[in-house]
Amino acid sequence: MNKKDFKRVGLFGSDYALLIYLLYSTKEEIDDTFFVFNQGIPEKVREYFCRQSYDLAKLPGKKGLLREAADILNHLTYRFRWPFMKNAEFWGMPIVGVEFLGSRKIHQIEEGGEHLGLSANNPRKWLWLRRLLHGEWFENYTLDSPQIASIVLTHPLLKHKTHKNCKQIIIDLAERWRNNVYGRQILLDSHGITKELLQQLSDCKYLLLTQTFTEDGVLPLEREIELYRQLLGDVNLNELLIKPHPREYINKASYFPGAKVFSVKCPMQLLAYCGFQPQKIYTINSTSLYSLPYKNIKMKFMGTECDDRLVKRFGIMKAREF
Repeated sequence: MNKKDFKRVGLFGSDYALLIYLLYSTKEEIDDTFFVFNQGIPEKVREYFCRQSYDLAKLPGKKGLLREAADILNHLTYRFRWPFMKNAEFWGMPIVGVEFLGSRKIHQIEEGGEHLGLSANNPRKWLWLRRLLHGEWFENYTLDSPQIASIVLTHPLLKHKTHKNCKQIIIDLAERWRNNVYGRQILLDSHGITKELLQQLSDCKYLLLTQTFTEDGVLPLEREIELYRQLLGDVNLNELLIKPHPREYINKASYFPGAKVFSVKCPMQLLAYCGFQPQKIYTINSTSLYSLPYKNIKMKFMGTECDDRLVKRFGIMKAREF
């Protein structure tokens, strides 16, 4: 297992970024990719790729010294465990698997509009030593880094700058979905999405996109549920589909009796490309709303000004209904 000399290494902690990569890449490129996943990728997907991947989610500890020691061990041993990484191209997300990236360049994949300009830097003691032990990318990411060779995007960057030598590659994701049969089938198979499952959603007129405010420590659960209820108003729950965020692990749907829940963890874009088309979509501030291939569908975007803690975390995002 994992003895093949892969030509690519894919670093992924976002299912949406993985979706873009699989639709952007050819069959040969996908088959020649060794994936490094963290817990941001659904467990079912990680299991699907187990013969050509390494799962960071299985390392001991989620944070703290035990986890840091495991990450450092990866940095010190990866050249011997996976020698192909020395000459492989790196694709994906620079803030995932920095221990394998070392000081090499990467072809970045869009993670989502709200993340493109964010730095992963955090105040840390002994940062110089940690970069020596983890690799130069450790908490050293900025979008304009000269180490980003290219970035694959679904729309041009308007607010954020990249390095002058970084090539911006703009793709039409809907066109890729139609024409990349291999990538499309892998997405369906790895997530376990079937025609029968999609048929069950046909009577859902409304869609609520829930988020990870509680999981990320931004809001207490009670406040998050209260905001969803305000957002939905008098929507008939029997006609509502709740689509949890792929990283959610708290069952928020139990607070909305009668509503259906899409149990498959996947990006909303995947569900849309599969043909699900509600009459109206509700969200607090999920920017996936703006990358969905829908036309003439009503949407309600609550924004962040409903709670100061959301403003502090995400900045001011105005309410919109269209």
